[in-house]
Amino acid sequence: MSKNRKNENERLEWFGDSLLTFFVSRILYEKYPTLTEGELTSKRKNLVSTRILAQATRQLDYVVTGLKEKSEKQLADIFEMELATVYFEEGLDAAESFVVKNLIKKFETVASRIVDYKTVLQEKLQQNGTVKISYETYETEESIRINIAEKTYFSIVLIGKKVLGEGTGRSKKDAEQNAARSALKTLAK
Repeated sequence: MSKNRKNENERLEWFGDSLLTFFVSRILYEKYPTLTEGELTSKRKNLVSTRILAQATRQLDYVVTGLKEKSEKQLADIFEMELATVYFEEGLDAAESFVVKNLIKKFETVASRIVDYKTVLQEKLQQNGTVKISYETYETEESIRINIAEKTYFSIVLIGKKVLGEGTGRSKKDAEQNAARSALKTLAK
């Protein structure tokens, strides 16, 4: 891919991301007038997550070649680029329709079932005051050694210097979510 083409794709992705945040925010704001800011933010975050956007890209009405070889992040980027392209070629209303048709109608229920374990852990630990929670996340040796496209990450969640949970995932975010999930299981024992 040429440098100019890569730059243009990144610019489209950036603009599509901005449009996506705007449309999803507006739709959720209008659809759920009684939700708090935090609840709306959580719904939006789940709906525009890499996992959901990747699923949405796989289900677009037209075929994008080579989707099986793409990572979830690349598929999410494609969704954002497509949204920007629709906006520039067809306008604001068409772009919003693209989001409603390909994301909101198909994935809002799925996204609402996603649990943000990091937030749940933080809220649980901070019920009785402030607790310092941190995550240390590393690319696994196997990913580095064999240089695979789908990297694997390992994460630990710490309270001060005490390890409370650990997890792995295909992204840093997934590894941290799995570490938080592990920590919640540890706390439940």
